[in-house]
Amino acid sequence: MRVIIAEDNPIELRYIKNILSKDSDIVIVGEANNGVEAINLISKIKPDVAFLDISMPVKSGLEVAKELNENISIVFITAYDHFALEAFSVGSIDYILKPIDPERLVKTITRIKKITYNKNVTQKIAVSMKKQMLFIALNKIIYLEKLPLVKKILFTLENGKEINVSGTLDGFEKRLRNYGFVRSHKSYIINLNKINRIIPWGDNTYLVKFTGTEKEVMISRFYFPAIKSLLRIHR
Repeated sequence: MRVIIAEDNPIELRYIKNILSKDSDIVIVGEANNGVEAINLISKIKPDVAFLDISMPVKSGLEVAKELNENISIVFITAYDHFALEAFSVGSIDYILKPIDPERLVKTITRIKKITYNKNVTQKIAVSMKKQMLFIALNKIIYLEKLPLVKKILFTLENGKEINVSGTLDGFEKRLRNYGFVRSHKSYIINLNKINRIIPWGDNTYLVKFTGTEKEVMISRFYFPAIKSLLRIHR
């Protein structure tokens, strides 16, 4: 796993490097001292993971994340807890508060490894469509939607593809819960690995924007706490 670290405090930078370097699966491929350096480094090296301090010179870690187009995992490291919701909205994998607990950082790395593994391993789900069995790769599914008045579920896939299949949302929720899928609304199940941004939408509800489609899905107030917990985002 190729990692870059963007941190303007040299002591903090060395501390993070020391923890990460103990993991034989990690290669630190770059370091940056400010936001502009981080953007240039990520664009050039295209790492798997970027650890970004939020309070950096020139551009903050949040500004860096908003400018990135690369498909990488972002982990914010900061001394302040009040940026958490904004970090959530730009699609961060995790949000770690200083002073950094080494065990907390190791848990983050373990979680990223699992996400990376699930992205790289093609797993499929069998669904019923027009009296046939169809096998859909899980890493192609963006979200599932319950269609009104019928026992049909709409699968929204990458590249704008949609498939109507037989079944219930409750049934698919049980089948997919161990593969990064979670209920976001009484009518939707979303793939956590496809989330691009989560935007506050008023009255404790949120709007999800995805990678791979222009469509958007709601997170209701009832399901948001569970999703926030799974993404390890803290206010």
